[in-house]
Amino acid sequence: HDPRDPASVAAPGADYRPRRDPDLTGVRVGVPRTYYFEHVDPDVEAAVRRAVAQLEALGARLVEIDVPMARYVQATQWGLMVPEATAYHES
Repeated sequence: HDPRDPASVAAPGADYRPRRDPDLTGVRVGVPRTYYFEHVDPDVEAAVRRAVAQLEALGARLVEIDVPMARYVQATQWGLMVPEATAYHES
């Protein structure tokens, strides 16, 4: 916690260490079927798909999802970020 940072929270940290026998029964995991795997290095895609398969093996239910307009996120981000950064640095 940083008392000088208004976004910092004084709360105990969560324990994210893996449990010995994790049971993900009842957990739904959304797996995008488009866009996210179209422009990624094949090794990265393979690693993500192995991780998703492991989640399923631990009991998670995989759900294929579509993220509407995902292909426009980067262009939209730049359209917002550049003017905001410019305004910040001009003030």
